Formats: sequence, structure tokens, C-alpha cells
Amino acid sequence: MNLNSISKRLLLFIGASFIVTFLLVLYLADKQFTAIVDASQQAVYAEKLESVIKILDRKYERLLATHMVAAYQEDFKDSALKELEELYYTSQSQNIYPIILDKKGSVLMHPFGEHEEKKLSNAEFIKAIIAQKEGSLQYTCIDGIEKWSLFKQFLPWDWVVAYSVPSEIKYKDILQFRRSLVLILSVCLLLVLFLLCFIVSRFTKPIVTLTDVASQMSQGSLDVPIDIDRKDEVGVLARSFAMMRISIWQQIADLGEANRKLQLEIGERKSVESALRESEERFKGLVANIPGATYRCLNDRQRTMQFISKTIEEISGYPPAYFIDGNSGSYASLVHPDDLASVQSEISEALNIHEDFALDYRIIDADGKERWVTDRGRGVFNKDGNILNIDGVVFDVTQRKNNEKQLARLAQAIEQGAEEIIISDSNGLIEYVNPAFERISGYSRSEAFGKNLLFMEKQVHDEVFCRKIWKTVKGGRVWRGRLNNVIKGGNRIVVETTLSPVFDSLGKNMGFVSIKRDVTEQIKVEERMRQTQKMEAIGTLAGGIAHDFNNILHGIIGYSELAIKDLLQVPVPLRRVERILDAATRAKDLVSQILTFSRQKDIKKKSVQVTLIFKEALKLLRPSIPSSIKIKQNLVSDLSVMADPTQIHQIFMNLCTNALYAMKETGGTLEVNLTEVDLAEDFTNHYPDIKPGRFLQLSVKDTGCGISQEVKERIFEPFFTSKPEGEGTGLGLSTVHGIVASLGGAITVETEPGVGSTFTVFMPVFEGKEDSSRTEFADLPKGHERILVVDDEAFLVEMLSDMLTDLGYSVDFTCSSEEGLDIFLDNPAAIDLVLTDMTMSHLNGFELAQRILAQRPEMPIILITGYSMQINEEKARAAGIRKFLMKPVLKEELAQCVRSVLDSSHAT
Repeated sequence: MNLNSISKRLLLFIGASFIVTFLLVLYLADKQFTAIVDASQQAVYAEKLESVIKILDRKYERLLATHMVAAYQEDFKDSALKELEELYYTSQSQNIYPIILDKKGSVLMHPFGEHEEKKLSNAEFIKAIIAQKEGSLQYTCIDGIEKWSLFKQFLPWDWVVAYSVPSEIKYKDILQFRRSLVLILSVCLLLVLFLLCFIVSRFTKPIVTLTDVASQMSQGSLDVPIDIDRKDEVGVLARSFAMMRISIWQQIADLGEANRKLQLEIGERKSVESALRESEERFKGLVANIPGATYRCLNDRQRTMQFISKTIEEISGYPPAYFIDGNSGSYASLVHPDDLASVQSEISEALNIHEDFALDYRIIDADGKERWVTDRGRGVFNKDGNILNIDGVVFDVTQRKNNEKQLARLAQAIEQGAEEIIISDSNGLIEYVNPAFERISGYSRSEAFGKNLLFMEKQVHDEVFCRKIWKTVKGGRVWRGRLNNVIKGGNRIVVETTLSPVFDSLGKNMGFVSIKRDVTEQIKVEERMRQTQKMEAIGTLAGGIAHDFNNILHGIIGYSELAIKDLLQVPVPLRRVERILDAATRAKDLVSQILTFSRQKDIKKKSVQVTLIFKEALKLLRPSIPSSIKIKQNLVSDLSVMADPTQIHQIFMNLCTNALYAMKETGGTLEVNLTEVDLAEDFTNHYPDIKPGRFLQLSVKDTGCGISQEVKERIFEPFFTSKPEGEGTGLGLSTVHGIVASLGGAITVETEPGVGSTFTVFMPVFEGKEDSSRTEFADLPKGHERILVVDDEAFLVEMLSDMLTDLGYSVDFTCSSEEGLDIFLDNPAAIDLVLTDMTMSHLNGFELAQRILAQRPEMPIILITGYSMQINEEKARAAGIRKFLMKPVLKEELAQCVRSVLDSSHAT
């Protein structure tokens, strides 16, 4: 029988119903019987419990009859317990027995003796019985046996009497009844199930037969016999099956014909589908191999995708499904916000006129990075001209855009570069020049195209030299060096050139590139720097010579001044000594010029109105100027500079004297101009020692013989002269150069042989007030203080001592700096002033001053030097030295200095 058949389901339903009924009956019968038996058992044990209570009542009544309850109560209790034990514990089973408890829960009577009574006294069920006083209790005894107890209180003695019985004995009849009931009902159940199976099989067999017929018919067996003779409902159903079978035979015949036709059609369709699959595979391969993402989208602002190839994930980072039907995001949201409006506008314009579109724009990929794409597409229209959708392809052109950007930046750098950049082909013919080339060379691009790369160099350098350059670069090497170029108009410039070959990826020469930098002005600056370095070196040498020379002059001048005082009444020797003093003074001025040139002599500057000095100097020059030389002057500025007036006079006289010398043979014109100029950085950059600002410009121009290039490079060197022997010392222009440099100015020269020369001096303008103070001369100041003189030249120590003694001072002197320190340390308070030379062995003057000031910080000290690069007046003052003098020192200068230092010391 089929498990899913109706008969099976019916059988299962009836069986389940019967089982439920059986279980319900069993439950109710058990419950009813249990109640009856339980009530019967409870009545039996209640009667037994009452019999115990009655015995106790009799005992208590007897106790009361004695009228001595208090005296005999315990005896009666023991008697009652003993009687109960004899009555119940000897004749009855030990499984069913009474027990007696007092109100504290102590067991007074138990069949198992005193030991068991102590164990039970603290049992939980004992506590429960004492708490309830009366009733029944189901519990587990201490020996593990399930028991039931019925108990009641005996009030006279406040006892509780309990009657216990094992649960197994109490419920024995109930359990026996349950086993019998289950057995009887199980037999009945089996009989009912068997009967049900028989009845169901009789009723369901025809239905099962029809079911089998239907199953075989469904499998194609239409000739299965069907019993159509039954008169009941099954017979009606069988006849319906028979009619259905006839109908199925007809339909099968029709279906066979239809199937034949369908097979033919299916064959044709399979051929078409095969062709379509092959076409689809070719299309998929084509789409997959396209480097861009092909798409079809709707014509809406969001560009909703109907199809987009997998390549879009490589471009944008989003999978194709992200864009399809706008489920997750739209393609329009991918477009950079700054480009979206223009992209939509251009696509709309192209579609409106039925044209293809191609545009570049930016997108933001899944990582938030900006990428460039090229979008090429066209609209798909129906026969009425209405757009259906848009087909296209998107290419990632980020790398191309970056390359274009780099190329554009490179092109801008080349176009805007300050250096000339020239590119030629492999034959050396120019193909490109940048704007810097046009600006520097003067040639336009059209003029340069097609010319040889070295066309400007060949106008200066010989062919052999140019061939060597070409041999270097054609050999694959780079040539670097400085070249002369003739620019448009004929002028020459010097260019620092790098000429390099250019190769393609295969190593083939594509051409050459030349980078030129105009260094003409740089070379001039380098020349000026070399000139400055030469002069600084010579100045250092001159300063060194000046030191010793100043020491000698110091002695000559000092002793001459002392001798003059002694020879005031002897005319002839006096006159001769005066000549010696004059010669020494001129030598002093010469050394001053040397030190000025070397920038080692401190000059006392003040505001000077140079126009007055220049006009006064011209008045002095006019009488000595030949008539063949004319003077033109244009001295219009009344501004001042900070300088020594004598130095300004030296500048003017030296320049004018040189100009007159250049025109002494031919005559000419001396033109002197003084104007105001503002010098900008483009000028001062060539002269590192001056700063931009307002300057006085003095120009001295002559029309003489001019100066050659070789002489021009050396005219500011000390002791260099182009004049014949005996006509010049070579210190004139070098002194001018030193003075101008010390003023913070500059001097330039423009000259051409046979035409003349122009010297131009730039001096910074003084913006402060004019210095109108004048020096007043008086008698030499004297004193009586004690002075310590220290110098390693014995004759100078003697000379200084004589000068100071002549002025009234008390003098201690020594030729040793260490001895001078000892003299001071012997009695520091006795010395009022220390006069020390700077350059000495062991301790120099500065170190000696530091030792003395460490012992006596307020000690006045004067430091004298002929020349020193180690110290100057500012450094000396910062160290606590009061005065700083340069040798040679005149007696008047010494007297003024000593007195001022001592007076200031006394004042403090």
C-alpha cells in the first residue's frame, strides 16, 4: 500500500484517535481508582492512629484519677510508651508502625530503638510533622525509603502521634490495578487496529486500483484494464477514467503530429541559437579586448546604464552592477562636479543634431582619486527620429593627460627659461629656439630656423675649434665650455654653453640640444672680484709694512718735536730739524694713504658738501691747466656725504690730474659733472659692497688718449702706473679706489683708446644734518700723574717718556710687557695711567690690558699700534680700554689724549 494513499491516512487517523481515547480512559480510570484506594487506605491508617490516641487517653484519664498529676505524670508517660511498644512493635510488621514525638521534635518512641531516635530527631520530615501538628506527609526517610505518614497531636502531653507506612505498601493495590488495566487496554487496541486495517482495506482497494491505473497511464501505459461494471461511486470514477484514457489517446496522436513539426522547428532554432552563441562569444571577446568600457545607457541626466562592460571596474573601481539600472549609483555621480555640467551640455548638443560626441573629462574613482577619461558615443534613434538610448565607450586617459601636463610644463619651462635653448636635427640644422634665444641674440625664430647650430660661434672661433666641438657631440659625448657669440647687430657676448646629443629609445641620434647662458656681466663681476681680491691682498701687505714704518716715523716725529723745543734759540739746526719733521709728516701722510687703501686706517668722517670742495679744487687747478684744454663743469647738487674732506679732495684732484695728463699732448676738454641718482638692485648687484639708494654721481671725462684693455685691468692696483719713471707713484687711483670703497661707494671706468676716458664715482648721500663744529687749538695740556709706558721698541719708550716728562708727568717705562705687568702688580694704586703698544712678544698690548683690568677694573689704559688686524677702536673700547691711537702720534695728539683719559678717570 502506498504510504501517501488515502487508506493509509484514514488508518493513521482512526488509530491515532483510538490511542488518544485509550490514553484518556486509562488516565480517568487510574485517577478514579487511585482516589478510591487512597481514601480507603487513609481511613484504615486513621483508625490505627486513633487506637494509639485512645490508649494514651486512657493512661491520661488514670493519671487524672490519682489527683497527683505532677507527681506521677512522667511515670504514666513511660508506662504509656511501654504499653504501646509491646502492643505495636512485637506483633506488627516493622514497616508499618506508630512513632511518638514531643513538642521539641525529639523521638520518644520508635521501633528501632534509642539510636534511631537520636538520628530521627533532627530529620527534616520530623520538623515538618512538628510544625503541622496534624495531617499527612509524603517523605523520604533517612534510610532512603519513600514513606507516607498520618499524624495527629495529643494535647494533654503536647505530643504528636504519627503512623508511618512505606509508599510501596500503601499504593500496592493501585499499582496492581494500573498494570492490569494497561494490559487489557493494549490487547483491545491491537484488536481494534487489526479490525480497522481489514475494514479500510476493503473500502480503499478499488481506489488503490484506480490510483495504480492512473499512475501507469501517466507513464504511458494506456492499455491497462479498468473495472467499469461496479454500480457504486468507484464504478462512476472508473468509467470516467476510461473516457479520459480515450481522450488521452486522441491527444497523444495530435501531440505526435505537433511534436514532429516542433522537432523540425527546434532543429532550425538550434541552428540559429548556435549561430547566435558564436556571434555572442565573438562579441564578448571583442568587448573584452576593447581597452575601454563599452556601454549602453538611457538618455537621462543620470546616464542610467543598461549595459556596461567589466573594464569599467579597472577604470573606476566600481563593478558593472553598481551602474546597471541605477541600483547602487549612477554614472553621472562618477563625473567630477566641475565637469558635469559641460559634459551633459556637450552630449545633449551632439544628440540634438544626431552627431557623434567625443569629449575628455574627469571622474572620481572608488578610492577618491581623480582620473581622466575619453568618452566617445552616439545616439540610437528609432524610425521617427526619437532617441532610444546611447551607445559608447569610455577610455582611461589619465596617463596620457599626465604626460601631456608634463610636456606642457616642460614646454613652458623651456619657453620661459632664462637660458637660450636651441634644438637641431641630426645634421645640426636648427629646428627650435626659445624666446630667451630671441631676446639675447636678437635673431627671430624664422631667422634662426635652418641655420647651423654654431652659426654665431663661427663668426668668432676658427673652423678647427668648431670641428672639435662637433666631433665631441657626434661621438655621443657632452661638450661644455664658454664661447664667444656675435649677436645680431655685431656685438659680442660670452655664453656658457652645454651642447648635448639626443638619442631615441633605440639609441639612434635624433639631433642636438644647446643650452646657453649669457655670462658677459658675470665675467665682468668676476673681474671686479679678482681686482678686489688683488687689492685686498696688496692692502694686507701694505698694512704689514705700515706697522714697522709707523714705528720708525713715530720715533722720527717724536724726537724731531723734542729737538725743536731744545733748538728754539739755534736757528740753523732748528731749520734742519724742522725739515726732518716736514719729511716725516709727508711720510706719515703717505702711510695714511696706504692704510686708507688697505682700509686699515680709521677715518674721522663728517657731513661734507662736496660741491664746495670740487669748486675750490677747480679754482686751484685752473692756473696750471694749458690753454689747449677746456673745462666744462656741471656741479648742481648741494647734497652731502659722510667723509673726510681731505679724502674728497684727494678723489677729485687725482681724477682730474689723470685726465689732464691724458690730454697734455693733444689738448681737449675736461668735463666734470655732479648729479643725483637712485641706484637700483640691477646696478648694485654688480657691486657687493654697496646697497641700493640715493647716490651722488661724480663723472670726470676727458678726450685724451684713452686706456688700453690690458692697462684698464690694472689701473686700480697700488704702485702700478703707465706713466714714465719719475712722473707717477701708482698710488693715485688705488687711493681713490680705497677711499670710495670706505665710503660705501663704487668707481667705474669707460674708456676707448684714442677717444678718451670717463671715470664715474658713486657716493652714498648723507641724509642727516650738516656738521658745523670747528677745532679750537690751545696750549698743550699738562699734568703731574704717574704713567706706566710699555713698548718693545727701546727708542720709542725713551721718546714717549721724554714727551710725557716734558708735559709734567712722572713716568715708569719698560721694553717688556711681562716686566710692565710686574711693575703694575707691585703697587697697582700708584699707577694713574698705562700707555702700551699693541704688538709685543709674550704678552701683546691687549692681553696686558686684560691682566691689568682684572686686578683694577677702573684702570685707564691707552693702546697704541702702528697696524693691527686683531683689534680696532670698537673692540678696544668694548674690552675696557679708554683710548686707541694709531702711530705715529704727534705730541699734541698725545697730550690731548692723555689729559682727556685722566680727567675722565678722575671724574668717575
